[in-house]
Amino acid sequence: MTQLSVGSRSVLARLLLIVLCAITPVFGVVLWTGFQLQRTAHEQAIDKAVQALMSIEHQQRMVFHSSRQLLLSLSLWPSIDERNHERLNDLLSDQLAVHGTYATIVIADRDGLVFASAHAGTSGFSVADRDYFQRVMETGRFSVGSLVASRTTGSPVVPFALPVLNETGSIDAVVIASYLVDDYHALFSGGVVPPGWTAEIIDRNGVYLFRHPLFAATPLGTTVHPSLLALLRTAPRVRGIWTNPGGNEEYVVSAAMSADPMSDHADLYLLVRTPAETVFLPGWGIVWNLVTLAVLSLVFAGVVTTVLGRRTIIRRLNMLVAASDAIACGDLSVRSGVAHDRGEIGAVAAAFDAMAEALQAREEAHDIAEQTISAALTEKEVLLQEVHHRVKNNFQIVSSLLRMQSEGFDDDAVRAQFRDAENRIRSMALIHESLYQSESTADIDFQKYLATVVQSIHSSNVDSSSGIEIDVNADPLHLSLDRAVPLALIVNELVSNSCKHAFVPGDAPSETPGRIVVRLHQTDRNRFELLVADNGRVNGRASNRVGLGTQLVQALTEQLNGTIEYSFESGTRCRCRFPV
Repeated sequence: MTQLSVGSRSVLARLLLIVLCAITPVFGVVLWTGFQLQRTAHEQAIDKAVQALMSIEHQQRMVFHSSRQLLLSLSLWPSIDERNHERLNDLLSDQLAVHGTYATIVIADRDGLVFASAHAGTSGFSVADRDYFQRVMETGRFSVGSLVASRTTGSPVVPFALPVLNETGSIDAVVIASYLVDDYHALFSGGVVPPGWTAEIIDRNGVYLFRHPLFAATPLGTTVHPSLLALLRTAPRVRGIWTNPGGNEEYVVSAAMSADPMSDHADLYLLVRTPAETVFLPGWGIVWNLVTLAVLSLVFAGVVTTVLGRRTIIRRLNMLVAASDAIACGDLSVRSGVAHDRGEIGAVAAAFDAMAEALQAREEAHDIAEQTISAALTEKEVLLQEVHHRVKNNFQIVSSLLRMQSEGFDDDAVRAQFRDAENRIRSMALIHESLYQSESTADIDFQKYLATVVQSIHSSNVDSSSGIEIDVNADPLHLSLDRAVPLALIVNELVSNSCKHAFVPGDAPSETPGRIVVRLHQTDRNRFELLVADNGRVNGRASNRVGLGTQLVQALTEQLNGTIEYSFESGTRCRCRFPV
């Protein structure tokens, strides 16, 4: 029984293709949604970094503002003009107690020599070498310094400086407040920086003022990599990818700040940064999860389609194939066995079963008709055999009557004429005898017939003691009755002529025994040649005189649409060629 081995795979492949086509739009929507969520996650991560940077920027501006206000209030003290050191020391100590975010507060003259300090006994040193002091003296404005160690406390501080102007508008002194770097920890506490990100404050020279969280590999006071500093200086606000010295990409969000609103120069750089995968991987993780879910859904749909397809479609198709194989083997009683009320395959099964029933009914009718026809043909064969048998008997009766009639004549010529007629009738009788003795009444096995009729003619015309040999050879040939009778009569006339006239008693004996040759061979695809030859005498047989036998042979040859030719060298040869 043939199973749907290749066919089932083809059907399942088509089912899976249909499922794939149905799911493809959903898969596309899932991918599009995944990429949108990836983009959203990317933007949200950056937004959190930007918000953290804005919060740090706001807090740093508050530091700028509070330091400026503090220094501005101090610059208005009359004691500065009076150079009342003790009074100024006490006032500065009181202010430092109030503003605990500063390491120290000092006042220096225009030459940079500190003449008042919040810490008693720490005055008298010079700040003329500090960059913030130099900038104040150059610009006459509020200025921020680089990260330094306080000369009064030793703590890392960021100095803020403001000039004190005299009545003429020139700088008389500089008020300096050193902001404690450690206080930035309080600014960055409370989850301001997103997890995985690093917040940094860098001065104008690229030195780390603060970093959250701190890394031992890059302590405060370390200079940032030149490529990062170059990136920070490209624009007031930067947002993009930076490749660190290790070859790893980092996403950077930064802002440049100036302590003096009127200045275009950056005093500090605020930035938050993180490895690029921190920004991009969460989004790609969403895409990957959605793609994995979509693929699993597709695999699940494929498994369900395969299982249900095999149970609901392939199994029933196999039943139809098995039924068709059985019908092909001849068993028309087989039915599909598939329920007719189950969808399209049920409809196909119903049509198949109806076809099988119609074929079975037609086959039964055909069998009945075939039996009837077979019986009729058998009856016809019997009747035809009976007809041929009776015709043969009638020919024998006629032949016997001719023989009896010939005995009433003493003239040998008359008796010879009767014997010729008898031989012709015997030849036709043998035709009908062959028909009723053979299995088929439609044609005659002329190869077999030829040997019989030649032997009969020889026996009838030649004495057995004459020593004349007969040589008969023929190719297989089957002829219908209407063509076998003329050919049989031609053979009768030609062989009889050789028997009667080629070897006449009383002739001088010959060294070569008498011989009659009869050949029937195929010369072309649809043509045969009959040859009757003897090695007897010619005498008057080659004359132009035409007898009844010759006329009969000519007429019968034309009936066969053939040709005949004679030759008379070393005997007589007659060739009769005809189509079959």
